[in-house]
Amino acid sequence: MKKIILILLLPLFAFSQNDCGERPVKPKKNPNQTKEEYKNSAAYLSYKKILKDWKYCISPLGISERTDDRLEEKSLKKNEQIINSDTNPSSKSKNSIKNFVEIEQPLYENINIGIGSVMIRINKKRSLKNAFGRADIFGRTTDLGYVELTYGGMGQNGNFLVVRKEMKIETNETSMTRTKMTFGNSFGNVSGSSRKLGSSTKLNNTTTGFGTTTTGFGTFSGNSMGFSSGDDYHIPIKEGDIPIELTPSDTIFPIENFIIKIRNVSKLSIDYIIEEKN
Repeated sequence: MKKIILILLLPLFAFSQNDCGERPVKPKKNPNQTKEEYKNSAAYLSYKKILKDWKYCISPLGISERTDDRLEEKSLKKNEQIINSDTNPSSKSKNSIKNFVEIEQPLYENINIGIGSVMIRINKKRSLKNAFGRADIFGRTTDLGYVELTYGGMGQNGNFLVVRKEMKIETNETSMTRTKMTFGNSFGNVSGSSRKLGSSTKLNNTTTGFGTTTTGFGTFSGNSMGFSSGDDYHIPIKEGDIPIELTPSDTIFPIENFIIKIRNVSKLSIDYIIEEKN
């Protein structure tokens, strides 16, 4: 029986050794010290304290406490992950509301335009909210406005001008307001007749029949469902144009999520490349 208990306890002590470390080493006694001086020395007293803590650490009670602490910590982390995934509206869930930007010009290609032309136009959009406050399952979006940059030409001093323009759109559009259900009723009449054979007699190989004709009338009704645009608003807010004077050394111009790298500028045109920000 003792052997069985020892075998069962061996794994327990093996795991406790990993958590608690090796048994503390007893400090050596100085030959010039008396036994009383040795036991009152700082090294020996520190050793006794560390040894006491180590013995408690490898005891069943100490192991049980550490196991409870680990289980509690694991449970708290799991609950924290659940809370963050369920209640954080900006989580990376596929159904969360996201903002999007799209540009009308090509990326990483050389572009040449003249005075007054648009260098870059950035259209802003947002996921269309559904009834639960999440993104529309069909991937529909609503417009939030745009930002654009136009080339204004070169001055006599060699500097050149670009103009930043911005339009913001305030909207309450959701999937419910864009697609609103409507209901209606429809009615109609039906009529018809049927002939039923009542009786027959046979005289001289001739059969004579008598019948009755029944005429019926009825009505039907039903519901119809359709879709129509809901009540929403889109309010454009025009920001003031911002003229920006650049020098020939200004070859990199950041705007929103993009970078414009200017390659060559003349009085009538500008060459540049559009790249995404890293």
